[in-house]
Formats: sequence, C-alpha cells, structure tokens
Amino acid sequence: MNNMLLAKAKKNSVVYYAGAGWNKDPEFKNETKWILQLRKLKRQIQNPLKVEIKK
Repeated sequence: MNNMLLAKAKKNSVVYYAGAGWNKDPEFKNETKWILQLRKLKRQIQNPLKVEIKK
C-alpha cells in the first residue's frame, strides 16, 4: 500500500507522525486494535498535557 499526503504548511512549519505495525506484535493482533491505538494517539496530540510551574 502506498499513500501520499499533500498539505499546506502553516507558518513555515510542518508536523507529521508516522507509524508502522507488525502482525506478530501481541499488542496489535488485528487492524481494529491498531485503529484504536491511532485514535488514542490522536486524542493525546489534540489535548497535550500542560504543566505550569509557579515560583
């Protein structure tokens, strides 16, 4: 399978994430488990942990 993505950069900056799976990985026994992991990662990226340290 080959994929290509075209996108406009915002403020001369591009962020991308790449992932790969292996059918013998016990954590991702099927495509459904892989898709669920991608959705979880998407939520984490869209809602980053913010920490504020006050002196």
